[in-house]
Amino acid sequence: MNAVNDACAKSAVNASLPYKGLTDMQQSVLRTCRLRHLCRSLAAMETIEIDVIGDDVTIGEEHFHAPDEETVDPQMELEAVEAMRKARMMKDMAASRLRNEVKLLETSLGAPKSRDSALCLYLVVDTSSMSLELPHIRRLVASGRYFIVIPKTVIDGLDAIKKESQGARDAIRYLENELKKGNRFIRAQSKDEQVPGVDGEPPKLRREDTDAWRFYRIVECCRYLIQGEARKSGTDEKDHGDMVTILTCSREQPSKHKSSAIAAAKAVGIQVKSATVFSKSRSNSQH
Repeated sequence: MNAVNDACAKSAVNASLPYKGLTDMQQSVLRTCRLRHLCRSLAAMETIEIDVIGDDVTIGEEHFHAPDEETVDPQMELEAVEAMRKARMMKDMAASRLRNEVKLLETSLGAPKSRDSALCLYLVVDTSSMSLELPHIRRLVASGRYFIVIPKTVIDGLDAIKKESQGARDAIRYLENELKKGNRFIRAQSKDEQVPGVDGEPPKLRREDTDAWRFYRIVECCRYLIQGEARKSGTDEKDHGDMVTILTCSREQPSKHKSSAIAAAKAVGIQVKSATVFSKSRSNSQH
């Protein structure tokens, strides 16, 4: 046993080095390196019948032939293990930093605890605000104070009028650029982000008034966002209506059916405001 202890000392093996933080693979590599050092140190002692010739080991009458493989410097193996450990630590730190940033953003923009706070978190745009008041939408996105959601029906609406509307073409180009950049403050509606059915919607409205029909689809998207916040906080849906605002265009006179759709949105607590008025009011509140 003393011979083994002496061999450990001669092979510079630190038996007390902690393995905490290393993966199973990293520990296996490190243990293998230490055993190779120990074996060579024991072979150097005259009192122990161990011979090491190249990578072959003889203990007493038993001969062990190492598998054919490329010879690797033990020091290089140790450095590789340390590099893997550092890489994993950096990855964990990056993930932790990202989680903290998300938590901080959610806290600063988080759900209002009362109606008095009147904090809007989501801005949901319609086709008219995107095609006619894009500069104000861009300003709100750049502020980083809101999450701007583009409903699928709005994208379809812009595509339908792009031939005759320069504003629609500009809006489509802007959306493509921002989504390609991965801007976290603006995104398109996901396929399942809707609560089908809005009270008061007339049947076959799409044929009669496509613009009003699209607005009802926007309301369905807003209700999904509201219900999601209500589920997260365990509160009623009605307590989160002021978290979502639909932005429209003040220059456009709504039809009778669209006026009914706007009223249906307000009935469930969703705010409906002009993109211009909303943007200017937020700019004034910062001064």
